[in-house]
Amino acid sequence: MISLSNKFIFVHIIKNGGTSIDNILKDYAYNFNYNQGPYSDHSTIKEIYNELSLEQYNQFYKFTVIRHPIFRISSLYYFSYSRYIHHNNGMITPRQTPPKFNSLENFVKCLPSLYRNEEKENKLKNFKNMTYSFLPQIDWLKINNKITFDKIIKLKDLNQEWPSLLNDLKIKYKPLTHERKGVKYKEDYISMYTQEMKDIIYDIYEKDMKEFNFQYH
Repeated sequence: MISLSNKFIFVHIIKNGGTSIDNILKDYAYNFNYNQGPYSDHSTIKEIYNELSLEQYNQFYKFTVIRHPIFRISSLYYFSYSRYIHHNNGMITPRQTPPKFNSLENFVKCLPSLYRNEEKENKLKNFKNMTYSFLPQIDWLKINNKITFDKIIKLKDLNQEWPSLLNDLKIKYKPLTHERKGVKYKEDYISMYTQEMKDIIYDIYEKDMKEFNFQYH
C-alpha cells in the first residue's frame, strides 16, 4: 500500500494483522486494490520500489508489522489452508474440497516442500502474481539486501504502537479493530507444537528469527 497524499508505504505481510490496518488506511492509499498490481494489499517493498525513483522512494515513511514465525504459520493454517486448499505434488491450490492438511502437524511437516516450490515459482515469475504465503518476512522487506523501514512493529505490540503510528502518518486517531479472526486467533499455539515442528519452523525462518530477535520457545 502506498499513500501519495500522506507519503507512507505499508507492507502488509500475509497473516500479520494487516487487514485491520488496510481497512483504516485504504482511503489514503493510491490505486489500492486486493491481490493485483504493485500497489495491492500484499505488495513487497521491492515491488513498490520498482515503481518509484530513488528520490520518490526516499520521501515516504515506510512501516510494516511482523510476527513470530510459529504464530504466523499457525494462523495461516487455521484461517486459510485448513479449510480451502489441498496438497498436490508439493504445490498448493485453492479448492472448495476437503483439505488433505488434516492437522497442523501435517501442515508444518509439509512446509519444507511448500516453501521450496514457492521460492522456485517466485524466482521464475519475479514475484509477480504470487501470494508469498511462505516467504520469510525479511524477504518482503529488503531492497538490495538492506532493510530501510522507519518503523517495524511486532504484532503483539501493535495495539500499543497504533496511536504513535497514526501520529507519524499524520492521520487522526481511529481505533484498530481486529478483522478476519480465524479458528484460533490468540497467540496460544506453542503448546500445540512438538520440538520437531518447532525445528522445522526455525530452520525455514532462521533469517526472521535472527533479524527480528524472535524468541526460541
